[in-house]
Amino acid sequence: MGSWCAELFRRQGYVVHQSGRSTGMTMEEMARRCAVVVVSVPMESTADVIQRLGPLLDERSLLMDLTSLKEEPVRLMLASTRAEVVGGHPLFGPLATHPLELSIVLCPARVHRWASWPGEVFWAARVQVIETTPEHHDRVMAVVQGMNHLNTLLMSMLMGECGIGRQELEHFATPLFRSKLSMVDRILSGNTRMYAGLMTANPHVPALLDRYSALVNELIGLVGRGDGTALAERMDRLNQDRDALI
Repeated sequence: MGSWCAELFRRQGYVVHQSGRSTGMTMEEMARRCAVVVVSVPMESTADVIQRLGPLLDERSLLMDLTSLKEEPVRLMLASTRAEVVGGHPLFGPLATHPLELSIVLCPARVHRWASWPGEVFWAARVQVIETTPEHHDRVMAVVQGMNHLNTLLMSMLMGECGIGRQELEHFATPLFRSKLSMVDRILSGNTRMYAGLMTANPHVPALLDRYSALVNELIGLVGRGDGTALAERMDRLNQDRDALI
């Protein structure tokens, strides 16, 4: 995502420098030469990079991050630097290209001269901007990412223990189940440390897990009793609630 963001800036005429594990300039050079510094590293390295880089920037600079969680990175940026601070989270991967797929969450935390610049840059690139607080972002992402990936992980664990082989499951699969198989493959063959972090590092996930456990027990009771009528009524209420929210 760091490379994706760098290319976006270059297309708009900005001079961009990159630093990585083995190439590019040092953090000290970046702080000296760049008005805007964007931290885009693996989640487990984000805190260390922010705390090393932040003190090198002055109040005329802007420090941003591109991290899937926002409360902790924004807190660290505010504490470690005099620069202005904006948290960012692209809601897509680096291979996404269709404009309808591209949106980014921005969390302005300490801004003055740079207040409008991040949003203007992304809007110019046809990336939809969602502005919110770090706390609200993480509360929503606890469902969108944390619980979503947890459900996929549970499905993959169940498939491994159900006694039915993958080939046979695919042979009998409906289109909906094939989409679920695709999600299982994506999680297990992707960056497992990243997905694990999205489930374990979000401070709002544990409370959802308590409700999740209670709801699973409720459904176990209905299915165990063979109470299809009550289960259908429960589904109808969910549909009515969904319509009311829409």
